[in-house]
Amino acid sequence: MNIGYYPIKEEEIKEITKMIICYHKNDFTFIEQVLERQNYNNVNNINENIEECLNNKNNKYFDTSFGVCIAKLQKIYRGNFILEDKSITQLIQNFPNLIKYKTNIEDIIKFKNNKYMFLNELKTSNSSGVYISFDDIKKLYNDYYRDLSIKKAIDTYYGKTEGKYENKFIKILDYCLQNKCGLLEANFLNNKNIYSNTTKSEQNANENKPTNTTNASVNTTVNTTVNTNQNINQNTTNNNSTNNSVKNNERRIVSVKDRIWAIIGYRILFGIAISVVAVLIITPILSAIKIIAIQLIFAIMIIALENFITWKMTIDMSFRKYTIPKEKSPKLMKIIVILTVILMGVNIGLDYASYRMDLIKIDNLEEKYIKLYNTDKLNDNETKLLNEARNK
Repeated sequence: MNIGYYPIKEEEIKEITKMIICYHKNDFTFIEQVLERQNYNNVNNINENIEECLNNKNNKYFDTSFGVCIAKLQKIYRGNFILEDKSITQLIQNFPNLIKYKTNIEDIIKFKNNKYMFLNELKTSNSSGVYISFDDIKKLYNDYYRDLSIKKAIDTYYGKTEGKYENKFIKILDYCLQNKCGLLEANFLNNKNIYSNTTKSEQNANENKPTNTTNASVNTTVNTTVNTNQNINQNTTNNNSTNNSVKNNERRIVSVKDRIWAIIGYRILFGIAISVVAVLIITPILSAIKIIAIQLIFAIMIIALENFITWKMTIDMSFRKYTIPKEKSPKLMKIIVILTVILMGVNIGLDYASYRMDLIKIDNLEEKYIKLYNTDKLNDNETKLLNEARNK
């Protein structure tokens, strides 16, 4: 069984559905407008596919009537991919936690009186299957690189391309990200050339829409049909092209231990830098405040802001190019909490030590004064001043 993967946007799904309905009403104006806009000339092939869909319009399942037709007419917009015996439906059945990435087409297309049932999975040989919207593709792609369980599921099912860190399915997601579209699977190619969804005569009639008919094995390469209006030459060789803008945002999965040392390093670095800035800017302001209570409240607010900024910059830098397995996040959070408590303890200890040093200095000053003036005690005003110093 050869499964087709059809990159298509939600608005294009709606557009094709409208084309089918207009054709049924013998209103060809809208169809002509779409084909002209997409510079697609093989009108006969489009009409044949719509006719086939209309023959099944009484089928209660959307997937085997409109759904499969949408997959066939997807070539109006761009190329498609063919894989052997690898369906998204089976992937989700093998790994049920991936079902969260599936988009229900009934949320995109509405029929009066709920005329059709939506399976949203492959069950027969002439049917559409799972649809993944562009938004869900972004989530799946990002989770593939952040969540080891997701990565393991996809790599296990699809396998990896030789010499590469990506498998075929990730290549297809790359293509969808480049073209900002979702992905629809369908199976209707069993008795046709598995590298093309058009016949040889149709290819000759549509010279401006060449089709990739490479005889390479689909087990090791991904093949596509080509749509001229976007100038896509998506053959076996250049399927290795990827979405560079997305790649730049990929983060390598590393161990918790690796990130902890990075967090400690950045926390010390940013802590020192922000503390220096705070001392230079905030200390003069605090000194100008005469009321101790207001000074204390203001100081607490500054310390809280200082710690927030320090931790924000620390986490951002520590995970700018790296991430950890999703299941290890609780462990990392516990370590960060412990680290925070330790740092708070160190700060309190340093502050207390500074406080004790100030008291010792005041006591020494009192003793020095008494000895200097050969007196047994200070006068009332001097005692008051020293007590205020101790309180501060």
